[in-house]
Amino acid sequence: MEKKKFAVVLCSTSNQIFAVGNVLIGLKQHFSLPEKDYDVILYISGNINKNDENALKQIYENVIINHYKSPIEKRMKNSNCALMWSLMTFARYEAFELLDNYKKVLYLDTDVLIQKDIIDLLNINKDISVSYESAKLRGNIENKLLTENFHETKYNLDKKVFNAGVFLINDSIKNAGEIKSWCYNMSAKWIMTDQPVLNLAVQEFHLEANDFSDKYNKFFNNENIDITEACILHTAWDKKFWNGINNTEWNENSKKWAELGGTVYDPKYVEKKIKEIDKVAWWIPIKKLRDIYRVRQAEKFGFRWHLY
Repeated sequence: MEKKKFAVVLCSTSNQIFAVGNVLIGLKQHFSLPEKDYDVILYISGNINKNDENALKQIYENVIINHYKSPIEKRMKNSNCALMWSLMTFARYEAFELLDNYKKVLYLDTDVLIQKDIIDLLNINKDISVSYESAKLRGNIENKLLTENFHETKYNLDKKVFNAGVFLINDSIKNAGEIKSWCYNMSAKWIMTDQPVLNLAVQEFHLEANDFSDKYNKFFNNENIDITEACILHTAWDKKFWNGINNTEWNENSKKWAELGGTVYDPKYVEKKIKEIDKVAWWIPIKKLRDIYRVRQAEKFGFRWHLY
């Protein structure tokens, strides 16, 4: 079977579908590759609201929705990194196996905005393309919120760390299934979040990395940053487009999502529930148990609790 040119992959908990919809509206508007030549593939945990599923299919009629259950849930469920980002953060490893059916696979976090055409990504043929941060990999490895059980000496931790929120992989990678399995296994072994694991995988498997810099992963955490040259904007940490960052195009996409019948993020509801959860949490004497309570209660009420 001949491979398709391109796949776009997003992973999300069911309470963040509004953000997935926003990304896809931007993709549909700006991406000039004919739709017949690429697929949109989602990995979702939990049951999707029927209205949200219908809204997604109005954007991309043939969107592929996979219901995801983490293969490392038992070991990682209450780890620091899984509490910070949820177990869905590891679903991005599935992108590697998609290279069996696609020439290129683009992974996107749900807190991004596509504001220009990304067609030039089809001309990049390195194994993996990423955007490097100013920090070193060592900073991720030694952060106890990101990794809890790493004792290896064979890796160079003084290399710059790349951000795992946007990456492009190419079918020049011939052992993609092995890489996927390795990433899951090492995440569980080291109790480590996805970003340092992916950085270590590049070293472990001698992948040829390309830096596509800010053009395809421009961090956007205040409105004074020049975003004119970026194709993809990426909000950081607790400041998101739906919570603290104002962006005209994201707001317009959000209106379109609501018109399609999708569930809209309600900051007042979230603020109210945060106060209710915190009122109880502070009676729990052990910090880790407080964190688990906050995260699980937020999941129950349909939003994500940010621990940092």
